Amino acid sequence: MSDAPADRTVPMTGETNGLAGSSSAGDRSGVTDLSGVGEHSGVTDLSAEELDGLAAAATVLSRLLLAAPDAEVLAATRDPEMLADWPLPPGEVTSRGLALLEASAERGEDARVVRRDHARLFVGPDTLRAPPYESVHRSADGLVFEDQTLQVRAFYARFDLSAPRVGRDPDDHIGLELSFVAALATRALDAMEAGDEDARRQTVAALREFLDRHLLAWGPDLMILIGERAETAFYRGVSALGFAALEHTADRVCGRALRG
Repeated sequence: MSDAPADRTVPMTGETNGLAGSSSAGDRSGVTDLSGVGEHSGVTDLSAEELDGLAAAATVLSRLLLAAPDAEVLAATRDPEMLADWPLPPGEVTSRGLALLEASAERGEDARVVRRDHARLFVGPDTLRAPPYESVHRSADGLVFEDQTLQVRAFYARFDLSAPRVGRDPDDHIGLELSFVAALATRALDAMEAGDEDARRQTVAALREFLDRHLLAWGPDLMILIGERAETAFYRGVSALGFAALEHTADRVCGRALRG
């Protein structure tokens, strides 16, 4: 499993890009002092291995949710060695997700079938079966580009990051929010390796705040919805891995149960 890159840009499958930024990962210019923000009693410090695993898992999930995989990426994603090397701890839901990806390969789900399912769920042209935007799930009117979108955009900007098509595509796509989680986990790991404890602490605090205010407030329900409405074993597997990743992140980063 490859790690999230350290240049603040998490590249996505095909032509779809994750959050873009111009500064190097070691530059603290985008780190707001968040001393005490998002602190949770009972949270232990994340190890380098945990930060690395979170960044890797969030990157993979981000790519698969932002864009349907082509044949090469699909084969790599379902490769048995890759599945055996999933970077987060094993568990019942994770095991189910990995088994569904294996089943997808066994059933011969090709890139065309998976692409059609991705479009049906997230893109259109028909009514989306699983809208991937936070504001659709959390705003009063259930529309895109509502307050949640602007809040997420502002959060990215605090770290000199932005969505690739600001103002044209909503910033609060589940794939972009996962890309942001990967970026912050990578920065926290970089700070740890550089011995910059202040930057590490502030970045992890920002990650907790973002998870509490945004991704964990709606992402788990979306993963359940994807699992219920996907036609392919592939995207049912992605939804299970996504749910398990959010459950693990709520526990290890925020120190609480997923729905606590």
